[in-house]
Formats: sequence, structure tokens, C-alpha cells
Amino acid sequence: IFTDLFPSEIDWVKLYRNFSPILDSNVTMYELLKERGFATVGVFAHWYFEPERNLQQGFDIWDNRGAGTLAEGNTMSPAPLVTEKTLGHFRTLVEEGKRVAAFVHYMDPHSRYMPHPELKVFGGNKTLKDKYDGEIYWTDHYVGKLFDGMKELGMFENSVIVVLSDH
Repeated sequence: IFTDLFPSEIDWVKLYRNFSPILDSNVTMYELLKERGFATVGVFAHWYFEPERNLQQGFDIWDNRGAGTLAEGNTMSPAPLVTEKTLGHFRTLVEEGKRVAAFVHYMDPHSRYMPHPELKVFGGNKTLKDKYDGEIYWTDHYVGKLFDGMKELGMFENSVIVVLSDH
């Protein structure tokens, strides 16, 4: 997604290695957006986005605070943290009058489906499908909070928002 290339066309440190870093020879869309005057922001809380993957090319801000290890990531529910960190960065950049291009990643539905009793429970949270639906609902709730925060900051109406998902 960052390079607009098929995986077979990306310059990798090692082509057939799981989670191989990308090489600097790749040009990312965030490098291009930065060249065009955007403040570029990446926000997440997951082990995959550690700097050794070299995905941070072109980002002014690369915020992976709160990420755990691979094992810890399976039981984390970082959506509230990701939303909070993102809105904090947006607030600062809006106050500085900057245009923003952001990559915000919510990993919650990829891990073990954690109970979130403060939100709607699906089917008693008994089946795998119920737990999955609850995790999607949890993440959607915090994406909604992100959008609400963007509205409060006056960003929402003039933004292009692209939502990608494999769920």
C-alpha cells in the first residue's frame, strides 16, 4: 500500500523472509506527500511497526508508543490508545496550520478477541463469531471517536478518508 507496488516488485532486504524490511530505494506515497507540503503522520501500537521494518520512510511522525511484543500483541486492545495519540498529533498540526496526511492502524481485530464489556456484547460473547463481532464493534467505536475528534478540530469536512480492511 505504501509503495503502490506488488510485493514481488518491492525492494526487500530479503525477499522470502517473513516481515522483511523494505529498502530505502522504494519510494513511498508518504515521501511524495511530504514533498508536496503535507505533515505526514503514522500512528499505531503494534510490534510490526517498529522502525527496523523501515516502513517509516517519508513520515514526519512515526508513533508506535504502547506497542508490545508479538506475544503481548495478541491480548492487547490498543484502539483507545491509537485514537488518543492520533488526535493529539492532529491537534498540534492543526494548531500549526499544517495539512496532514496520516496512516492510522487499528490492529485489534487481528489478535485474540478480547472482551469489551463496556460496549455492546454480541450473542453473549460465547461463540467465535460473537467475539469477532464484538472486536469489530470495539474498533469501529474508536474509529468513530477519531472521526468525531477530527470534526471538532475542523479537519473532517476537508479530508479524504480511505478505510482499508482485511476484515
